[in-house]
Amino acid sequence: MGASNDMGRVMWEIGFLIAAVFAGLCLQLMVVYNGLYILFIRMNPFLYYKHMIPAFSVVFATASSAATLPVSIDCAVASGRVPEGVAKFVLPLGATINMDGSCIYIVCACIWLAYYKGTTT
Repeated sequence: MGASNDMGRVMWEIGFLIAAVFAGLCLQLMVVYNGLYILFIRMNPFLYYKHMIPAFSVVFATASSAATLPVSIDCAVASGRVPEGVAKFVLPLGATINMDGSCIYIVCACIWLAYYKGTTT
């Protein structure tokens, strides 16, 4: 990439990486998370997401799941669907071990790097 003289092509290929990561994250949210919510809870997940808007705004502003834990716990309890004890146990645990976005990015980045370097199977 550093030796390339065609910055337009480099940005085009980086755009593919960004699009692949974005598509993977959207599929994870829309198919996996919403599907599991509907399967186990039997309710519309978007009604629950409405209660989580303050937590979403904090996590996007700080880019840290640990920094938004107090707000996430408050939102989960305020929704009326999660008991306080469950929220205080599950949310810190989930913030620590739930790294789906990182896994999606690492896989996409490795495949993109292999493609960029011309590696074939």
